[in-house]
Amino acid sequence: MIRLCAVLALLPGAGSADSLTIGTGGHYAPYYLVQDGQISGLDVDLITAFCQSGGHECTWVDMALPDLLPALVAGQIDIVAGGIGITDERETIVDFTCPYYALDGADGELHSLSADFDPATGRVAVSQGSIYERAARKAGFTVDLYPTDLAAAQAMLIGASGGFMGSPRAFEGQPGSEAVKYIRTLPTETSGPAFAVSEAAPGLLADLNDFLADHSASGHLSALQVQWLGLDQGDVIARCNTYDALT
Repeated sequence: MIRLCAVLALLPGAGSADSLTIGTGGHYAPYYLVQDGQISGLDVDLITAFCQSGGHECTWVDMALPDLLPALVAGQIDIVAGGIGITDERETIVDFTCPYYALDGADGELHSLSADFDPATGRVAVSQGSIYERAARKAGFTVDLYPTDLAAAQAMLIGASGGFMGSPRAFEGQPGSEAVKYIRTLPTETSGPAFAVSEAAPGLLADLNDFLADHSASGHLSALQVQWLGLDQGDVIARCNTYDALT
């Protein structure tokens, strides 16, 4: 695992060609996890390999999820990572790599401690700025906003919210998680998680896509999928030339 350095303020301007700032937020397991000050996850492994292969000095910055894409557009960070899903709305302001885990009509899961929970009358905990918040609001749910997926899951577990919309992995290792009940799914309308870069950085986008293509063709991406997701989609990048091809 890699130690997470706390960053209290962002310097104006992104890094040089040899220095990249990686922004993350939401803490979506298993893409990005923080345990005892150490970070790990599928995205951490991929970005670490990318930085090593390109000779980049990379620094992770933990931000509020809604601030990530604006910071990317403003040039304060270079890459957004950590399980960020491609959506049509996001794609209008930033560029995405091919997703390293392809989803087709992916659904988000709604959970509660009560099998009788009715999202039409109860409150649903979600991570602010996430695809889960968008899906819950689109369904007409009343939402409680939290800074991370884990915080939203914990809010439901302690009874602060009646339901939780997000990744079921957020419950792993949490007290009371054995009582969590699946309620239903909601469409999240994403093609899968990917890395985001500024539209003003086409070279970085090309480098990331080339790296993912090589990592996928060699089988290294498959190994990481098995390790972190428990599945293997094979040479997934070979089936994605552009985001438009996915949709």
